[in-house]
Amino acid sequence: MLQCVEVDGQPVLFEWSKVDGTLSSAVHVDQSGYLEVASVTGRDAGRYLCQATNQAGHSDAFAEVIMAGMCQS
Repeated sequence: MLQCVEVDGQPVLFEWSKVDGTLSSAVHVDQSGYLEVASVTGRDAGRYLCQATNQAGHSDAFAEVIMAGMCQS
């Protein structure tokens, strides 16, 4: 789960997107700034952008999702 957070207390519109791709059908975005992937796969790895906008202005934040494989012994 990724979260985009507002800091000035004013109402904010959050929009999530995947840089160089599209959000998978397993992704759920809610109005409070959360992005959740129900069943993570390798296709969900990558860079995500959260755009927050309100009457005070606009801000972008990035998050990176890295998939790590399991080692077998």
